Amino acid sequence: MAIFTNAKAMEMAKELRRCRSMREVVALLRRVASTLPVTKPGASQKKRWRKAARRAGRAKPMGWRESMLALADALESGGVYYAIFAMHGNKKLPFVAFSVLPFVTCPGMGACGEDCYSRKAWRTPGGFLRQFQNTALMMFGKRLIINAFRDLPEDITFRLYVDGDFDSPVTVRFWFNMLNQRPDIECYGYSKSWELLLSYDGKYPSNYTLNISSGSKYDGDPEMVEAIKHLAITRNWFLAVPVDKRFARKEKGYNRYRDPEYHRAVRASAQALGYLKVLSCPGTCGDCVVHDGENAHACGAKRADGSHVFNGVVAIGIH
Repeated sequence: MAIFTNAKAMEMAKELRRCRSMREVVALLRRVASTLPVTKPGASQKKRWRKAARRAGRAKPMGWRESMLALADALESGGVYYAIFAMHGNKKLPFVAFSVLPFVTCPGMGACGEDCYSRKAWRTPGGFLRQFQNTALMMFGKRLIINAFRDLPEDITFRLYVDGDFDSPVTVRFWFNMLNQRPDIECYGYSKSWELLLSYDGKYPSNYTLNISSGSKYDGDPEMVEAIKHLAITRNWFLAVPVDKRFARKEKGYNRYRDPEYHRAVRASAQALGYLKVLSCPGTCGDCVVHDGENAHACGAKRADGSHVFNGVVAIGIH
């Protein structure tokens, strides 16, 4: 029986990037789906799928084959199967979010590729195929993204690229033009596409905050590091730092964020690298810095004068 493994997902992601039209994308989905079995889930799988279906707004749970065919039908008809924007993020991210496929959209990827958390999402049809769909739309269906973006509620916090990154000058210009048209949206992101961001020759949106993400292939280039640090949209570093492996064990998992010892280890690790003002990421975005009696998002929140609420380094243990 054929199984849709993580390796096959990577092959499919690479093949998507070689497509020259949405018609070829649809054909790719149907061809891969034809190699997969009809899903006959057990009771526990049905329960997980029903939960996922409620989150995704689907009428019934589906497996890999069925989900790929449904996405192919939607794209062929000029629509989408998954919501382009995740309106409620996930358990770690309470903000509106947008993602594409990692690796194949990450020209600045360096050591981060070895520990990339994004591939964990590829274990489920919805996780991988939403990224696949959005990548296809960035290639051949930007109008759908534009319309969905214009329909976003006012005064929201928006994370651009939970998974994936700016992959070309065209993509940078696309998003910055849209953000300049929606100054009410507070947007932030973590990027390793430094060369693309530095080469942008338009108006940087004042409502976008860049957190310099460690693990870039440019980390060892002092001139590039210095340039990106002084870019108008840059806040500061978001560092992935080494900590004792026991904090990444299964029994720790997400619970490590509730462990004071873990946060002490993260701060010590960042300080050993020469950073003095360090905040250890609490795991849940928006639950980080107390400002005027309220929690403020350390990676993106700004004061009324446009300055960032927190200007130090935000660090997280490699996981």
